[in-house]
Amino acid sequence: MRLDSLGTEALDVASAVAALADPTVTLVEAVVGAGYEAGLAETLAASIIEADRERLRFTHPLLGSAVAVRLAPSRRRGLHARLAEVVPTVEERARHLALATVDPDRTTAAILENASHAAHERGAPAGAADLAEQALRLTPPADRADAQRRLFLAADMHDLAGATDRAVALLERARDQVPGGIDRAAALVRLADVQDDPQSTGPLYREALAEAAGDDALTATIHISLALSMAWSEGAERGLAHAREAVRSASRTGDPEIECRALAAYGDWNFRAGRGMQQAEMDRAMTLERSLPSWPLDRGPTDLFSRQLVLVAELEAARDLLHELHDAHVTRDNADGASTATWWLSLLEWRAGNWEAAERYAADSFDVRTQLGQVMPGDGFPVALIAAHRGRVDEARTAAERDLADAEAMDIRISVSGSAWILGFLELSLGDPSAALLAARTLLRAPL
Repeated sequence: MRLDSLGTEALDVASAVAALADPTVTLVEAVVGAGYEAGLAETLAASIIEADRERLRFTHPLLGSAVAVRLAPSRRRGLHARLAEVVPTVEERARHLALATVDPDRTTAAILENASHAAHERGAPAGAADLAEQALRLTPPADRADAQRRLFLAADMHDLAGATDRAVALLERARDQVPGGIDRAAALVRLADVQDDPQSTGPLYREALAEAAGDDALTATIHISLALSMAWSEGAERGLAHAREAVRSASRTGDPEIECRALAAYGDWNFRAGRGMQQAEMDRAMTLERSLPSWPLDRGPTDLFSRQLVLVAELEAARDLLHELHDAHVTRDNADGASTATWWLSLLEWRAGNWEAAERYAADSFDVRTQLGQVMPGDGFPVALIAAHRGRVDEARTAAERDLADAEAMDIRISVSGSAWILGFLELSLGDPSAALLAARTLLRAPL
């Protein structure tokens, strides 16, 4: 094999190329040192590495793996330690430090946590999740608060990247590691947040609420989440009750994100309960939200207000907000948030009579949800709705019946009512009022 004949300096060059994400002449020379030129010449002559101006790469992808496995663990760690000193970005430095470190190290763990946030900010949640897990691995056992924060960060990033099973596994571990109190409540909240089945979230949030006494920020967060869960189950009045409690607790925190979320929940549930748009509260919430570096928040004030504008037919203002939200989510590589904005754009354009645009938005939103593996009852509502209005009866009926069956199985009442409404509209349009009445009775059994 060509690798067996390489000298020490050539192996050093090949090992550096194998370990770097983007190997360049400058980086490899900096880490190899005096033997670089001779080592590079030997690898080039042996057709193991080839140069493309400043870039270096293996002539076959498998050669990189073969080089890496030849390094003893201690030499591999030493190489990564040297690479951490020369690579140009915070994330690369953190990755090499993690690979160079075996035992818990407080300084390295902090560097990795910061790098995870940097990866998230540039729209790379999978990379951020890996960095957060490395930070967790290197956190000393005595640093319990740091360990919990890094575990939550890793779970959040895995969930954002679509790796929900890994997020659940981490959060179940966090829940089971503490017997009770605030730490357990925090773990229960995060575990509920990543559940795919809305019906499983309520019991987790209620259990968390019982453990969260004395922590206003956590109590407000739980009430906000319980308010949201009422959309799938108990309805607007219960949602509004939790939103009021959220505002009370949030007002004592001094935390602008928690306060803006609580005010948004209050405005949202007043609207759902038929009390109209709460302009003052929503304006305050959106002002607070735009002061945050994480704007726009998922299901934040701007998101919820844009939906209200669609529903009251203030379509121009809604369109501007939804496009702004969509573009911001795309910039952050947040496919979930972008698909939600597209879902609402499909309803907006349907209401505006732009059915071709509505259909494109509906299909795009559903395709993204399918690719993420996160399709829920209601995600196909615009697809069925627009097909019904464009006279594609079989397509609309099939989509609405499928959504209705899934929604009834999961007891998601708002989706039951939406699907039943489409089926009733179809039957009435086809001149069958008796069948429409049957669909209407299904709708009436599913109050919001």
